[in-house]
Parts: sequence; C-alpha cells; structure tokens
Amino acid sequence: MFSLFKKKEKTNIVAPVSGKLIELEKVKDPVFAKKMMSDGFVIVPNVQSSTFDVYAPTNGKVMSLPTTKHAIGLRNREGQEILIHIGIDTVDLKGKGFTSCINQGDYSSRRKIDFS
Repeated sequence: MFSLFKKKEKTNIVAPVSGKLIELEKVKDPVFAKKMMSDGFVIVPNVQSSTFDVYAPTNGKVMSLPTTKHAIGLRNREGQEILIHIGIDTVDLKGKGFTSCINQGDYSSRRKIDFS
C-alpha cells in the first residue's frame, strides 16, 4: 500500500572488462546491431594477449551458461537480466578457448567469469 514511499535499492552495475565502449548498432552481427537480443553496448577489451578475464558486472544469479561458455546470463536481485556475450560467431568455437570459473545456478558477487 505504501510502496510509493518505499526506498528503492540502487543497482550497482559496472563494466565486466576494461576497454573501449562502442555503440551496439556498430557491431557487425545483425542480431546484436538490430537489438534483437535487447539493448546494450560493446566493450572492446584492453588486452595485450589472447587471454583476458571478464567479471560479473553485478551481483546476481547465473541463469544461463551454455556449454560453449561464450556467453553468460545473469539476473540481479532487482530482476534485471544481463547477457555477457564474448565475441562474434564465438558459438562456432564450441567452447574451445573458454574457461568458466562459475556455474549455472551460482550466485555471482563480482566473481571472475574468466573467458580466455
């Protein structure tokens, strides 16, 4: 009844990896560029090698982690769903080169996801 006066919890979402921010529309993959998977953005990582770490951008539950480990879906306490997708056409790698430090059903707390 008095939810109008209820203080809303702030959502703290940070970049999962450091790098250059690019508009989603500029991605060469039409599924993402046309926002068929929802709105978002792209980060081109600042990396000097082919290995880099990716961290959960917020606390939340791992809702999906495909066997290919090229993506991870999180849901935070506020119900926001976040998809972290690494690369373009990376599903074709069938998991080669990806290592996950977290499993589906786990609760992330800015934990390393570790894509390499």
